Amino acid sequence: MKSITFIFILFVFALSAYGQKSVVTGRITYISSGAVYTSLGRDAGVSDSSLIIALSGDDTIAVLKVFATSSKTSVCNILDKKRDLKVGDALIFIPLISETKSSSIDHTMETVIDSIPIIVATDSVGKDSIQSSSHSWLLIHGSVGLQYHGTTSSLTNFKYSQSGGIINLNGKLTGIPVSFEIYANLRRLYQGNLNLFSSKGVDRSRIYRFSLSFNDGTNIISIGRIVPTYSPGIGYIDGLMALRTFDGLTFGLVAGFEPGYTQRTFSSNIKKAAIFGSYSTNSILHPSLNISYVRSYYGSLLNRESLSGSFRIFLLERLSISALCDLDLRMKSETKYILSPKPALFNANVDYRFPSTVAVGAGLVMWRPSYSFASIRTIPDSLLDLRIRTTPNLNINIWLSYGISIYNNYSPRLISGQLGKEYLNYSSVNFSNAFNSGFISRFSVSLNSTEYAKSKIYGLSVQKNIFNMLDASLHYQVNRNTISRTGDLLVYTSYSLDIFTNIFKSVTLWGSVERFVGHASDGYTFLAEVRKKF
Repeated sequence: MKSITFIFILFVFALSAYGQKSVVTGRITYISSGAVYTSLGRDAGVSDSSLIIALSGDDTIAVLKVFATSSKTSVCNILDKKRDLKVGDALIFIPLISETKSSSIDHTMETVIDSIPIIVATDSVGKDSIQSSSHSWLLIHGSVGLQYHGTTSSLTNFKYSQSGGIINLNGKLTGIPVSFEIYANLRRLYQGNLNLFSSKGVDRSRIYRFSLSFNDGTNIISIGRIVPTYSPGIGYIDGLMALRTFDGLTFGLVAGFEPGYTQRTFSSNIKKAAIFGSYSTNSILHPSLNISYVRSYYGSLLNRESLSGSFRIFLLERLSISALCDLDLRMKSETKYILSPKPALFNANVDYRFPSTVAVGAGLVMWRPSYSFASIRTIPDSLLDLRIRTTPNLNINIWLSYGISIYNNYSPRLISGQLGKEYLNYSSVNFSNAFNSGFISRFSVSLNSTEYAKSKIYGLSVQKNIFNMLDASLHYQVNRNTISRTGDLLVYTSYSLDIFTNIFKSVTLWGSVERFVGHASDGYTFLAEVRKKF
């Protein structure tokens, strides 16, 4: 395996060369079955095969490679590491194969980018295959896979199975600045006793990205289904995007149609256009700023008009401050859509890691329901819920000796002027190879209180690597819910086994079986995936 030092040197080189790109940071949120879960998802520009660096202070401790993503999270393999990773470890990510490259180093960086699969050869496709593909007219990165998800239950209505495939590929033509991206989940849902080949299955496929791009390092033109990574609040658009970068600044515009609700087919119902800009630099504060203005129309009717912005800075190399705001510029007034700016979302966070083994964070989330005008045009104003929900949060992460760490997050909710009556508190104690036992385990307690119910969730998980061939995890969870109005106690218990392994270092297998026993039903859940990486 290539050394972590070499990978980090490559990463630093790319970081300095891509001075105009945003530095995205995150945290490790969960570790299980040889997989590392992070807080960086598609909204942060992360995609399959992206490289993420884990840091401890100024020291690089691991290099991760993404193999699955959602909008807010990603799941990674560990390519190399200096020490065991822990929940809460800091992460840094720059989308190397993404929206921009400095024109002055485009040809040089093309060689560096194309060499990334060679760096991770022992975890992707093998040396001979890589060398032969490096002379091809088309370079492809990513993965394809097959998935299965099924549930059997004592209640017929809760029986279902779902099969499908994942396609996540990035392709680049050699010699010309043209690339394509495909990210789709093709799946069908079968309810009741239907078999996997029944014609009565329901199509649940999703196409997240399907685009063709021209990128000469300064100008980028993309067509297809895209999400502008500089301003993800714009959302999905089936259309055309054009942007230009210079001296750390990026300006662009995008126009087209909003995909249908199913995200499977093209829809011309809602037209959308946006302008956006961003600024980032590698100065001492590493500031990054994004702003976007969006308009959408339902037919000829103005449907929504919004302004979004976000920023992040780093102080003293240990303190990070970030915030984002989404502002609705128009509100419904009887049958009119008048100019009346009101916040739809505000999220601010401050995180600080002490030189010792303690990290603390505080944040504030304020939001209210946001509506498109077409969806509420005929609804009386008095029936619309425009209340602002406020949720502060405090978290602390403590790393002790012998691989032991403690984490707690407390989030009270401000409802109708009352703070703390409703809340969510999550606590966990983690043992990462504690006392050199070879086991990774976690005990967690989650307390949740709302106006409808109170719940207590207790969890225990144990993970072990076996002969450096596979990771096996056992999970146990008890969920106790008390209904506020009746006082009824509902208990839900589950046991599960997860297995994760690599085959021939380019194929991954993941499987899970869960036994659940609930208040009114019991049964099993099965999950399986096989994925080929390129």
